Amino acid sequence: MVLLKNIRIEGSVIKSDIYPENSPKAGRVSVELQTGEIIDYYLPVDFEWCKNHLFHAKRELIAIAKTKEIPKEKLLMWY
Repeated sequence: MVLLKNIRIEGSVIKSDIYPENSPKAGRVSVELQTGEIIDYYLPVDFEWCKNHLFHAKRELIAIAKTKEIPKEKLLMWY
């Protein structure tokens, strides 16, 4: 599970704060919309092992950008 907050588009980049499951602190992720690549990220201390969360976040951020409706936050769950 991962929570995305403060989602925003800046030029051709979509950015978000990212909270891995059980993390009280945020990381950040930035995705270049033209290429679909993660161009910058960091995860909270002690949650560096959550790199797979970034790929779920990337996919959702690209989908959000295509809809042009940016939610205040988005909770992602998978199994």
